[in-house]
Amino acid sequence: MCILHSPLGWPYLKSSQPQDSLPNSYVSKIKSHTSSNLSPDTTFNIPPISEDFIRKQLQALDTKKATGLDDLGPRVLKTSASILAKPLSHF
Repeated sequence: MCILHSPLGWPYLKSSQPQDSLPNSYVSKIKSHTSSNLSPDTTFNIPPISEDFIRKQLQALDTKKATGLDDLGPRVLKTSASILAKPLSHF
């Protein structure tokens, strides 16, 4: 783990490995469950999300909620929904 600072100077912890933030017992249970229940040729398909869906989700944000680690407040996201929807739909 290391301490990083957001663009506004707020410190936060960042794990060098994603599983560092979860208890080891939880991670090992997931690994054993997935390795025993999934065949090696299993694939996951994530359906495409439309630009309209993303726009509606952003416009529905509660502007009274706090910002995340990226320091982007919900008001900024909500106001910029029509601009952000298209690039976000390409992820």
